[in-house]
Amino acid sequence: MGLRPDLTGQGCGQAYLSAILVYLTQIHPSVPLRTTVASWNQRALRLCLGSGFHEIARFNSTRKEQTEYVVLMRSLRTS
Repeated sequence: MGLRPDLTGQGCGQAYLSAILVYLTQIHPSVPLRTTVASWNQRALRLCLGSGFHEIARFNSTRKEQTEYVVLMRSLRTS
């Protein structure tokens, strides 16, 4: 998932992610979610962490330009 670059930083991320989580809760109510975010992407990490995701792992890419990634999980049932 992602936002158009011109919408980044305008506060649209929370509404976008919330809409996705509502939709997924309706069609898959008990399936946990997993996402992978580049560790340099602090905006995306803050958004995910603030939406109930928690870090479960980190890994580095195997490409020439090493990038660290953060793996996050979230249970759809938050009651």
